[in-house]
Amino acid sequence: MNDLTIELDQTIHISFSDLKYYYIYDGKNGIVFTLGFLDSTKFKIGANNNFCNVDLLKDLLSDFQSAIESYKVQNKIDIVHLETIFARKQTLFILSIITVLVILGICFTHMPLMILPIGVSASVLVGWIKYFQQRNKDKLVDF
Repeated sequence: MNDLTIELDQTIHISFSDLKYYYIYDGKNGIVFTLGFLDSTKFKIGANNNFCNVDLLKDLLSDFQSAIESYKVQNKIDIVHLETIFARKQTLFILSIITVLVILGICFTHMPLMILPIGVSASVLVGWIKYFQQRNKDKLVDF
């Protein structure tokens, strides 16, 4: 298998040789699938479990992932499976800026608004943890 054809309102033909990365996010409201191409364009599709059966998309993505992995081995090509948005090198700069803003928010905010920087700080901490996990696995990407 060297390509993927998706038929929605229109037929979309995706050649694996044009792919740079793929990202699958399975969240609490459903699943989102993103393909990044060599020409820097993206294709994104999602299924919200409040409105549709996400199992069909999960099955498609499972088959897609198997096909991509075998394509990578056969053609000795590197199509990155982006495991998290925190696996990008520029995440370091974004997390640094947000961390500084949270610290400034804690320093210069008084109750009852103090809850905002405190609430954001937990999310920033999770972001730092995920970033360092990906860095330790040497899975940071440059796009």
